[in-house]
Amino acid sequence: MFRRSVVILLLLCSLASLSPALNGTAVATPLMQTTPTMEHSTDDKHADEHGDRIDAGDASIRIVTPEDGATIQGDRVQVQVETSNFPLGEGRHWHLYVDGKERGMSQGSSNTMAAADLEPGEHVIEAVMSNEWHQELDAADSVTIRAVAAAEAAPTASDNSSLLVGGVVVAVLVVAGAAYAVARRR
Repeated sequence: MFRRSVVILLLLCSLASLSPALNGTAVATPLMQTTPTMEHSTDDKHADEHGDRIDAGDASIRIVTPEDGATIQGDRVQVQVETSNFPLGEGRHWHLYVDGKERGMSQGSSNTMAAADLEPGEHVIEAVMSNEWHQELDAADSVTIRAVAAAEAAPTASDNSSLLVGGVVVAVLVVAGAAYAVARRR
């Protein structure tokens, strides 16, 4: 019986020590609400060229996340925007550009889209408003981010808190196991 308790404790300790790995190094961003699509034709103009964009009037778009200068872990980032005087939906949407190349368009009234398959390094993320005829408006916002491979990234607070919780769980289990073993011997 004592050996079984020791084996169970060792297994629980092993699982607790894996908790940071199970937790991963996910970027804290809103959940993706849409999938990038390429349903319309695009030319590979650099995002800074506004030649074919039409007047947005008093409408504007702002990238809420990620922040300018942010470092993201991995090859994916959620881009969230907010618009003014331009409610999304009923054909009104926005296009996502990464380094001047269109990566997709929002669906419905979604204000969030993922930019995936980012290589390590700096990237310019741009959001551009578009009307129901897929004409881009001259309302745009951009941020520059740096993507790093997950192995390069420093541990995050969530990794450290998982390690702390795992350590507390292991300590409680060890004490409980020892108390049980002592009680069984008597």
